[in-house]
Amino acid sequence: MSVLTIIFGILAFVIGVLFASLPTSARMMDGAQMGLSLVLVIALIGMLICMYFIGSDAESWVILITAIVGYVIGHLRPINDFLASHWDIFDFR
Repeated sequence: MSVLTIIFGILAFVIGVLFASLPTSARMMDGAQMGLSLVLVIALIGMLICMYFIGSDAESWVILITAIVGYVIGHLRPINDFLASHWDIFDFR
């Protein structure tokens, strides 16, 4: 496992947590939340494309699994409350 895989795995986990903390419906999002959602998805896809070009199949799975685990953990109520209390962008409108 390379250093790049560990860095991308941690980033994918954080992206999953942040993405899960945003509203699930586009109607409930404001412009900043939609922009953040787009940036997070593009970053995740960019990491997967990098791993594809490097030829790292196992590392691509690591990124996908850590993003899904982050998404599941991000749906926990204490995590949502913590992010919403510290950053206004995660507050439901």
